[in-house]
Formats: sequence, C-alpha cells, structure tokens
Amino acid sequence: MGNGATSKSVTFRLKYFRISCRYVNVIRQDLHELVAVLGKMGYEPLIRLPPRGFKLGASGSGPIARKGDVIVDVNTAAHVIGVSSLDIESALKEFTGIEGAMRDELMLDLRPLFYEVLVEAEVVSGSNPLEVMSKVGNKFDLINKLIEKSGVKLDLFGVRLCESGRDPDGVEWLDVEVNPFVSRAGKAYYVSIVYRRPNREDVLRFAKNVPTFINSLVAGIESYS
Repeated sequence: MGNGATSKSVTFRLKYFRISCRYVNVIRQDLHELVAVLGKMGYEPLIRLPPRGFKLGASGSGPIARKGDVIVDVNTAAHVIGVSSLDIESALKEFTGIEGAMRDELMLDLRPLFYEVLVEAEVVSGSNPLEVMSKVGNKFDLINKLIEKSGVKLDLFGVRLCESGRDPDGVEWLDVEVNPFVSRAGKAYYVSIVYRRPNREDVLRFAKNVPTFINSLVAGIESYS
C-alpha cells in the first residue's frame, strides 16, 4: 500500500503511519548494538553515538536510523521501538524484521506490553466536510441546547470516537478522530487513529486494513448526514 489510495467512496493520502511496541523488559537496550544490527539490514544511522564506555551502553530517544522512507525511532528509557513510513506494507515488513533481528542477532527475550499503530490521513470524498458535520450535528439535541445557553450559533466541527469500555491508559485502546482538514475544511477531512493491543497479530491485521477502515468511517459519517 503506497502513500495514497482510492476506493469507491473516498480518496485518502497518508500523512503519517507508525507502528511501535513497548516492552516490559527491565534492562535498557544499548543503542550501539541496535544501530549495528540495523546497519546489517541496510539502514543508515541518523545519530552519532558517543564512544562505548566500560559497562556503559548508549541510550536516548528519537529517530536513530533510516532506509529509504522507513525511519526507526526508539525511547530506551520507556523500552519503545517504532517504525514509520508512508508505505504501510513497508513499515509492517521492516518492523517485523527488526523485532526478529533483535531476538535472533541480539538474543533478546523481548516481552511486549503492547503494540500500537498511529495514523494520520487526509480524506477527500467529494462532499463538503463542513456541511456534513453541520448536518450530523443538527441531529443531536445537545447542539441546540448549547446554542441556547451560549447565545452563539454553533455547528459540529468533528467527531471523536473511542472503543467502548476501554481505558485510554490501558493496553487495549482505539481512538478515532474525524474533522474537516483545517486548511481546506470545505474539501477534505483530517482523520487520526490510535490503535493499541497486546497481541502483535491483532495490530498487524488492523494496520493492513487501515484504508478500508477509513473508507467505512467516512462513508458512515456521511450516510448519517
């Protein structure tokens, strides 16, 4: 999947895609070792590491290596490693490969706490998002009550949804936001997604279906208008 796709209902362009994992391991990963393994996989380092010291490994946070448009980032204090790319398939393939290399090359007993996917996308459906949100908002009595109490003509500007019965501080979470894209609000939607699960296969499956999920999401909102 590239950085843009078209379905029957919507055209979307990925603005950001990242898959990551937070591990419960206690010992911090030495960046010297991780960067060396990434180098074997064809990555170019994005940081200059300090010289290796006696019983001292390098730690830090932020992007550490790049291969094409795939970027690897870490937070050694939080035990997080992430891979971002505007090509979903490439990000998933590289992330899976890096986890495998950490287990095989570095002989690490990785213990995942949760995997997470972050997505930002711009969506064009042919409808005016401002008008769509206004029509959706008019179907809720709450908007009229807020207008009465505030004395200001108000419209719904966006929709934010979460997974029912989940805690945003938990290892299972879904957060979806759909708004008019601020700089072109009458023509495009802004969509953001946070999806978190302790099982890697669940997250990989969801990530592969992001285009379909976005299509269904926008189509569902517009059908209600």
